[in-house]
Formats: sequence, C-alpha cells, structure tokens
Amino acid sequence: MTDWLHMLRVIRQLSTNYNLAGIVSGGAAGADTLAENAATMMEVPCKVFPVRSGPGTFASRAFARNSLIVGMSSRLIAFFAPGLLSRGTVDTVKKAVTKGIPVHCLHEGHWYEGLPPVNSRP
Repeated sequence: MTDWLHMLRVIRQLSTNYNLAGIVSGGAAGADTLAENAATMMEVPCKVFPVRSGPGTFASRAFARNSLIVGMSSRLIAFFAPGLLSRGTVDTVKKAVTKGIPVHCLHEGHWYEGLPPVNSRP
C-alpha cells in the first residue's frame, strides 16, 4: 500500500511540476505496473511496451525495448526495488543520461539525479 501511495504522489507531482503528457512503461511487475495503474486512475495517458517475443535473448530484447522507451521520453523516473539495481533499469537510466534527458532515481528511500552512487548500491 505504501508503494501505491508513493507512486500516486510521484505522478501527481510530475503532473503539477512538469506538465506531464503521459507515462511510458515497460510493463514489468512492480513499479511499472504501479505507474500504469496510477496513470489509469488519474486519467494520465499511458503507453506500455512489454518485452516482445522473438529471436535473441530476453535481455537483448528487453534492452532494445528500453531504447524505445527512452526515445519516447523527455524525463525518466526510475524506481529501484529495495536492495536491487536491476540490469534493465540501469540500462534504461544510462541510455537516458546519454540522451541528455533529466533522470530521477529512487533507491533505498533516496532520490538521485542519474544513477545512485556506487557506494549506495548493494
């Protein structure tokens, strides 16, 4: 319940502070699903890009999907599960930083611009 309320607050704040046009999600369980549900509830447009089936490894298809998400984004908000910096989310953050868009990451209860510092990672 705490995660759900936190996601609602984040989306409301983005809507207020940055003229939120919509949410782009990878469709994964966790923060992606929370963001999709919050967007629906708040009537914010949401586009979901799940990893497609096809040739190559799951990771290669997921990383290609991450490029698509970053290509559609003007700001990236990343949520890392407690004790975990997933390779997929790290990949997305790095691509967004390279693209030069603002990146905000929530990790272990703290907000960071870009990736969390190495000493904060498990």
